[in-house]
Amino acid sequence: MKTSVLSAFVFAVMVSGCATNTGQLPISRVWPTGFNPLVAPEPVPNFPNVHIINGRIVVDQEPIYIKQVEGVNVIVWALNTNGPYFFPAKRGIDFDSPKPKHLDCDVVSRDPKKFLCTYEKSDKRKYAYKITVTDGTKEVESDPTVMND
Repeated sequence: MKTSVLSAFVFAVMVSGCATNTGQLPISRVWPTGFNPLVAPEPVPNFPNVHIINGRIVVDQEPIYIKQVEGVNVIVWALNTNGPYFFPAKRGIDFDSPKPKHLDCDVVSRDPKKFLCTYEKSDKRKYAYKITVTDGTKEVESDPTVMND
């Protein structure tokens, strides 16, 4: 009995929510209605997403703010798993000099949709890097930054 009452309540709330949106634009991040965490989740600093929009690279965080730890720090960039673009091995992410200490970067376990960089705790500063992606025929590049804390 409790389950059916709860189900009816949830259904009523959902239906009434649809009715109150009559004549308005849909609740979406596409429309300028403000930030909606259900549509556009909060970025995770160590795991930035990389989008290719109209032939240009867009990182969901700029700069990427990393709260460093004493050991190994990790950043994994990810492309759309269903998209045509992938990271070229060894050069998908290329940090400018000066680089973070003991920097090592490559695709993740032969998955060219993800690119991993590890480094030891480094100076608090902004580190410039280049992202390179390809669809197998042409390359697209961008120059975002990482900010160590």
